[in-house]
Amino acid sequence: MFIEDFKGQGTERYVPVEYPLTNFRDNQFTVSLVSGFLFLYEDMLDYDFHKKTILETLRITSREIRIFPIVNLKGEESSFVEHLICDRDFERFQISIKKVDYEFMKNANEMLVIRID
Repeated sequence: MFIEDFKGQGTERYVPVEYPLTNFRDNQFTVSLVSGFLFLYEDMLDYDFHKKTILETLRITSREIRIFPIVNLKGEESSFVEHLICDRDFERFQISIKKVDYEFMKNANEMLVIRID
């Protein structure tokens, strides 16, 4: 469904950005989904990059961020997940791990949910 939507709406609905910064307004989105990017490439993008990208996504999101999957390319839970959960800069947010009904790749059946209340 995504591919078909992207083909039909790509230039109007999907906006390319270069993380960790964006040009979106504060709280422009209610829910943000970061899919197939963060955590997968932990060997190429360090924790600082992940943290700055998530902080930026928090800035532009008013309610909830979903990051999927939470594994690296080896199919192992990213070491950055626990680091992020324990990071003092995120302590005011509700962070949880939720199971999903499908497996994107080996062991990729969970997402990180960050609630902004």
